Amino acid sequence: MWELAEFKNVSLIKLSDGSTIQTDKSPDEILKVVNSGVKFVKINGKVVNINAIWTIETKEWDEISDFLLGITDEVVKGRLKAILEERKNKWLKTNWVKHLIQIYTDRHGEFGG
Repeated sequence: MWELAEFKNVSLIKLSDGSTIQTDKSPDEILKVVNSGVKFVKINGKVVNINAIWTIETKEWDEISDFLLGITDEVVKGRLKAILEERKNKWLKTNWVKHLIQIYTDRHGEFGG
C-alpha cells in the first residue's frame, strides 16, 4: 500500500528581531489572542511581546522547511537557503533533509548546523 505524507499548513510568525516562530494555529486564532488585550503570548515555549509580531504567514509545511527553522547559525541557514533557491531556479529536486545536507557538505565541508 502506498501512503503519501500529509502536508499541514502552519503559521510562520515573523518577529521584529527577524526571528521566526512556527505554530500549527491559524492566523485567525493568533489574531484573536493578540487582540484580546494581553501583552505577552507564549508560542511554542517562547514568550513573545505582541508588539514584536510583524507578520503572520501561512505556508504548506514540509520536512526541509521544518529543518531550516531549527538552524540557529545564520551563516549555515543562509547557505542552505541559497542551495535550495539555486536548485529551484534550475528546476532540480531536493530529496529530503539528508540530500540537502549532502549538497551542503560537498560545497562547504562539514555540516555544523
